[in-house]
Amino acid sequence: MTTTPPAADAAAGDGTPRFAVGTVLRDFTDTSRQRVLHTIVHFPAKGRPGQAGTEPVGGAFPLVLMAHGFRLPAAGYERILDRVTAAGYIVAAPAFPHTSAERGDGNRSDIVNQPADLSFLVDAVTSMAKQQPQLLPPVADPARVAALGHSDGGLTVSAWAYNNSLRDRRVAAAVVMAGGIGMFPGTYFAPDSPPLLAIHATADQTNPYSASVSLFNAVPPGIPHFLLTIDGGSHLGPYMNDTAMPEVGQVIVDFLDGYFFKDAGARQRLPADADHPGITTLRSKA
Repeated sequence: MTTTPPAADAAAGDGTPRFAVGTVLRDFTDTSRQRVLHTIVHFPAKGRPGQAGTEPVGGAFPLVLMAHGFRLPAAGYERILDRVTAAGYIVAAPAFPHTSAERGDGNRSDIVNQPADLSFLVDAVTSMAKQQPQLLPPVADPARVAALGHSDGGLTVSAWAYNNSLRDRRVAAAVVMAGGIGMFPGTYFAPDSPPLLAIHATADQTNPYSASVSLFNAVPPGIPHFLLTIDGGSHLGPYMNDTAMPEVGQVIVDFLDGYFFKDAGARQRLPADADHPGITTLRSKA
């Protein structure tokens, strides 16, 4: 089933925000796995577009899951996540039980449990959005979601979207920032895999740029896939806190609008919005 843009209108062609952004905090408990996910949920809100809001706007919106990096805060990606939310998405960012800065104990091997955490959250956030009083807009189509991930969260999203043993077929588009493939055994990329946007900085000293080049090159023909290269840049700077790059946020919005919503205009904007000589460049294959 193809998801149509929320509120029955297309994304803004000039990249300007469409909605204010609200946030709600919730601990979701997966009782079957004894895991608690402290989660920030960003949602389109009433108010001035791009600014903070509190009341959910009318209409249903697609769900995006955001996976943070190892010993990094789920709350550190607001600058990019607010941009995605303002474009018309509900974005849920969990603090994983063992690998987050907020709650984690540094047990990196627990990464193998994180794809299942994301699958659980799809159902948990969808259920929360149905509750009264209404804290979130409804999820447009829980059978079609998108995923973002950074660093080890990028490895988590690669597994959740593409690992043939671990993939969740509800994932309809994936963005992997400073990630790649690793720490999850098995094969990747079935013929019906969702579109991919990989993003990596060339001066990343923690996870080399080659990790995303390898990820990009591993995608078989027939699956749209992109590699956004950040000239220079560090492992954290382009994505987190006050140094997060607006260019990265806009490319993510274009990719999601184009390959989740299947918006032809967004697909046309993607190369132009990614082309900033000396800052970012884009490679693509289909």
